[in-house]
Amino acid sequence: APYTAGLLASLPRNALPGRRLPALRGTPPVPGALSPGCAFAPRCPLAADPCRTAEPEPRQLDGRLLACHRAEELPHPAHALFLKEHQTA
Repeated sequence: APYTAGLLASLPRNALPGRRLPALRGTPPVPGALSPGCAFAPRCPLAADPCRTAEPEPRQLDGRLLACHRAEELPHPAHALFLKEHQTA
C-alpha cells in the first residue's frame, strides 16, 4: 500500500511538466538475499517493527489484494494520487 502509493506518485504526467519525479527512498532489496519481514520495508516510509520481522500475508481489502501489515491504517493509493493531483497551490 505505501509502496504502491510511491510507485503511483512517480508516474510521469502531463500536468507536471518540468518537475522532477519523486524517488522512492531507501535501498532496494538484493534478489536472493531477502531478510525476514516485508521485502518493501527498507523503502517504505511507514514501516514499523512487524514489517521488519514478519512477512505480511496477502489479503482482500476494499476489493484489492494486498500484503501490508498496516493496510487498514492507510488510504487507497489511487485516492492519495487523486488528492495530490488536485491540490490547489
